[in-house]
Order: sequence, then C-alpha cells, then structure tokens
Amino acid sequence: MAEASSLRLLTTTFFFSMPPGKILVKAMNIPSAIKINRLTAPGGDYIKVEPETAALNIEVIYLDGSKETLTVRGFVKLGKKVAWVIIPDTEADKSFTIEVGRT
Repeated sequence: MAEASSLRLLTTTFFFSMPPGKILVKAMNIPSAIKINRLTAPGGDYIKVEPETAALNIEVIYLDGSKETLTVRGFVKLGKKVAWVIIPDTEADKSFTIEVGRT
C-alpha cells in the first residue's frame, strides 16, 4: 500500500474525445478551489489561455513522446499532436482558463 500514499490529492485529469474541429478540453484554474495540474487531450493541435494577458508556463507532451516547455499567452498553434499538457505547481496560484482543441 505504499503506492497509494504517494498519490496527490489535488490531481485533476480531464479527458474528452471529440471529432476534429472541436474543443477537446477546457478547464478553469481557481487557486482557492480547483487547481489543475494535468490535461489529457490526445490529438489536440492548439492551446488557448485566457485571459490573454496571463502568461502560462506549461510542459506539452506530444503523441510521438517528445516534450516541449512553452510559455503560452493567448492562442498557440502547435506543429505536433498533443497527448498531455502538464501545468507545474508554480502556476497553481494563477487564475486562468486553458483550452486544448483541434482545428
């Protein structure tokens, strides 16, 4: 049972599967209530952060297994298909809405 004690209580994963041209995941981070640290959005090719003035540092893991650290402000079109978006703990105290989708 040692594995169970290592689970984080505030881990939130959102997973939706929709046809092309749709929003795959849209989630709001509210520091006092809901803290998002991971989004699962297989096949997404854009990331949008609101408000557009908020710069959000994230790690993107692509379907091919490669990783990239990005600072997103507003809308970013990606060259590869997303598997996961990891939001580090350093960003947990910001209020933002993040959206991952397919064009």
